[in-house]
Amino acid sequence: MNQEKQNTLKFVLVLILFAAFSRIIPHPHNFTPVGGIAVFGSYFLGRKIWAFLVPLFSLWLSDLFINNIIYPIQYPQYYEGFTLFGSFWVYGSFLLMIPIAWGLLSTFTLPRLALTGFSTASLFFLVTNFGSWLNNPIYPQNYSGLLTSYIAGLPFFQNTLLGDICYLVILFGATKVFGFSLKPLYEKQAKI
Repeated sequence: MNQEKQNTLKFVLVLILFAAFSRIIPHPHNFTPVGGIAVFGSYFLGRKIWAFLVPLFSLWLSDLFINNIIYPIQYPQYYEGFTLFGSFWVYGSFLLMIPIAWGLLSTFTLPRLALTGFSTASLFFLVTNFGSWLNNPIYPQNYSGLLTSYIAGLPFFQNTLLGDICYLVILFGATKVFGFSLKPLYEKQAKI
């Protein structure tokens, strides 16, 4: 890897970590960098295992801090001890976003970036609300309960979509503003 690509890689990794830890800044519910990190990481890291590991690790690190420092202070009545991992449904949707981004953002254009942001926000909404329906006893385990969980999640979808789009603009925009190329660091045809 040449020096220019090494510098871009370092910048991309710093941006991903910065975005992940921006989750600790007060924000509206679901206005987070999760989708933006998945898309940004998958675009630059290509079809390599790092496209999964780097964003996933950044999410996990920020979850450790949020679940074990912030939430126990904000919600002491719900704190039950050390939490090693966040929600399976969040991590699962996060992992599914990466191959979606590979397909939709095979070449970088602003319309493709917007479509990818909408798609990842929609995926997150569908997967996490499905998980909520399965795991929350307030929802009956039938079609009506599933529909109710999706309806209950609609107010959060707007913030998820806005967060994904906002962080995509910030991450890709910062890359361009600081003079780095918007070309992926690895070929898209590479195997995992």
